[in-house]
Amino acid sequence: MKYEISPDRHRLTFTVDESEQQALRELPTEPGPDNDWKTIHSDVTMYDWFEHVTCNSDLEWIPDGITGDLTEAPMLGILGQDFKQHDPAIPANYGLFYVGCDGEHPLVQPVLERWAFEPYQVRSVLVDLRDTGKAVFVDAF
Repeated sequence: MKYEISPDRHRLTFTVDESEQQALRELPTEPGPDNDWKTIHSDVTMYDWFEHVTCNSDLEWIPDGITGDLTEAPMLGILGQDFKQHDPAIPANYGLFYVGCDGEHPLVQPVLERWAFEPYQVRSVLVDLRDTGKAVFVDAF
């Protein structure tokens, strides 16, 4: 799987090749005795599928509620460096991701950019990748 951020930074597009589409076609669409909850529609399968992207790029899954967007759509974003929670040097951002403590102060990373998969209520990211070879996340909320 590959991804590209549009020049205007409003779209994050993932594409898969034919062999990856074939692997997606082989994923179960309904729970069964052998796959239980791991279908093409499940979040667990989506996170597994995207693991090599989130482990090898600046993209991170952004949990619900961090950005203030009124959506539960799957959201990927780019985080900034660590700051103390109330540091005035924190750049403009879409929310703060708590990452730990320095012994005295909570540490946060600002969400610098974020994109969500808008049609999440009618189909999954993986279904788009399977059926069209691409899935588009957008930043407009």
